[in-house]
Amino acid sequence: MRRGWMLVLALWLALFGCDEEKKQTNNLGPGVGELGGSCHPDDTCNTEALVCVAGICEAVVDPCAGVDCGEAGQCRPSPFAEGEVECVCAEGAFVALDLACTFGDPLTTREFFGQELVVELETRFYYMYVPSSYDHATASPLLMDLHGTAGELPELAYGLDAAKAAAEEYGFVLVRPRSRSSQEGDWIVYRWDQNQGDTERNHAFITALVTAVSRRVNLAPERLYLMGFSSGTNQTARALADGATPFAGFGFVGGGLWIANQLQDLGRVYLATGFRDYMRTYHYNLTGRLDAIGFAPERRFVREFDGGHELYGFFYPEMFAFFDGGERPVAGTPASPWERETFVDTASLVTVLTAPDGTVFAAGTGNGLFRRQAQDSWERVTIAGTSAFPGRTLTDLCFTEDGTGLGIGEGQLVRSMDAGATWIHGPRVGEVDSPYFGYQFLNGAACADGAVVATGYWQGARSDDGGVT
Repeated sequence: MRRGWMLVLALWLALFGCDEEKKQTNNLGPGVGELGGSCHPDDTCNTEALVCVAGICEAVVDPCAGVDCGEAGQCRPSPFAEGEVECVCAEGAFVALDLACTFGDPLTTREFFGQELVVELETRFYYMYVPSSYDHATASPLLMDLHGTAGELPELAYGLDAAKAAAEEYGFVLVRPRSRSSQEGDWIVYRWDQNQGDTERNHAFITALVTAVSRRVNLAPERLYLMGFSSGTNQTARALADGATPFAGFGFVGGGLWIANQLQDLGRVYLATGFRDYMRTYHYNLTGRLDAIGFAPERRFVREFDGGHELYGFFYPEMFAFFDGGERPVAGTPASPWERETFVDTASLVTVLTAPDGTVFAAGTGNGLFRRQAQDSWERVTIAGTSAFPGRTLTDLCFTEDGTGLGIGEGQLVRSMDAGATWIHGPRVGEVDSPYFGYQFLNGAACADGAVVATGYWQGARSDDGGVT
């Protein structure tokens, strides 16, 4: 019996007589301060890899695990939102438009030719110029400039020197992408709508290119501007039709739009298509579409000029100043010996001519025809009938020897059979040949004896009966 009690006592001691450390060792669960175990009385755990949460030791979870901030960035918990993280840039780095940190280009050179970017499995090309004042520490504006032409390296054609000079003056980064192309006889032709579907492909390219450039140079996201010349204007319109476009300014030089996409009421627009440009019809398409969405006049700058399909150097500084700060040139004053006269209308005058009897006529926008009655006194001339193109511009006037007066421009014709006393609208002046890069409207006229010679892009016409035929 005594032996039995001793056996029970030994068993009790084995189970309950151990010290605290042995108790924890014999316990099948985690110990105090261990993973999954209770915390120590001071709310600590055994290692820094564990943290006390509601009395239990849990593994420390790195909130930045799996977050790639790139070689120029590092991850840290957000000071603004609990449980969120943010990427911060290392010293000397900046944030690209896709929020990645980057050290940018070393900028041992400032001019980059034939740069490549793969978009939709296609290698695309672009030119970039970085002004001498640029530094990675300060975000800079961007002007992306769309061109097209026949021949190699279209991104270097048309006004490159003027564009670079403006970049130096205003401190913007200049980028000229290359459009897609096709072989046309002996020429490789680059246009922004050269092939079926190119407008959308190019839109994807331009959008991706902005981000790619922002990894090379520090760009200010609110100062990104896009312009196009000729077919580049339609591509620019495609960007204006994108509600998520990164651009805040849209320039249209020598054209307008012919896509059907709904334009957005965004940013500022600069319009510069000459009165004698064969792409003028597309300019009217654009202005009509802007009117339809209520695009505010104060966010439009219409640069009027009596020219053709041209990209003048002064467009660049003028356009950028308007995009970046809403600036417009101040009205000039006439150079001596010219004097400004009081005028009867708001029309812009494009041409002026003295009739055989000495009467001075002027013509211009809005089918405008005007007669000077005396010094500082003008009247608008009533033109009978209906214009073939209401609201368009009369670009030239002339009188034949017998007093027949003719006015032409943008497909319209006005005629006077009595030395300018009365005028009447004639029928639409069609294209002499088939269309070629837009509309070949006659826009210049000269009279000699009884003959009239009229000219336009790639065509001309002669009449020996006062413009009747």
